Amino acid sequence: MRRYTLPALLGLLVHISLAAGLQAQSVDEVFRRMPDELIPLLPDSTLRAELLESPEGVSVVNHFGGEMSVKSRSEQGLRLSLDRLTELEVGLLPHGKSYYICLIATSTIVPAQSVVTLFDADWNRLQEIPFTLPSPEHFITGPLSTRIKRSLAELGHLHWRATMDPLEPQLLTVRITNLDEETSQSLYPEMYKKLQPVSMKWRENHFDIVVKK
Repeated sequence: MRRYTLPALLGLLVHISLAAGLQAQSVDEVFRRMPDELIPLLPDSTLRAELLESPEGVSVVNHFGGEMSVKSRSEQGLRLSLDRLTELEVGLLPHGKSYYICLIATSTIVPAQSVVTLFDADWNRLQEIPFTLPSPEHFITGPLSTRIKRSLAELGHLHWRATMDPLEPQLLTVRITNLDEETSQSLYPEMYKKLQPVSMKWRENHFDIVVKK
């Protein structure tokens, strides 16, 4: 049986503590050390700290006069309102013994549009984003009729919105946002009835579409 000296044991404990500390980092800590230049509405750590220390729903004024607030939070996920037309979500995704940082910025101007970006634990942007938007067929339940295919073609470019589950940021929900409900029902009633959000789940190094059973 291998025996450890007291210095060796202390060194081992320090190593274990550092590793555990990396894995146990909260999203608040990660958000505080986000690079200042990444989000223009959050240009310094003092403002980010003030926002995090405010209760959910209580506004903090940013440098451009807009009101920011925390909408929801957990140890691993954070959803923020940066102004009345911009939302930001930050989530931690497990990756080996470390994690990736998932950042979702959404413009809520109709039609809403999201941008999903991933970083390593040191806020270095990943060159290859392990997220691919589901194809139009994934958003449709049941067989694709000729009318639905024609309707999708008429929409052209699909606008979409992605949201994380704050309690479990490994789960994404993606929705098509091209048309509001009233317009959809009047122009594309058949497609609107079959248009459904798509669920995606983090699988160690990429997001997979959750296949409904």
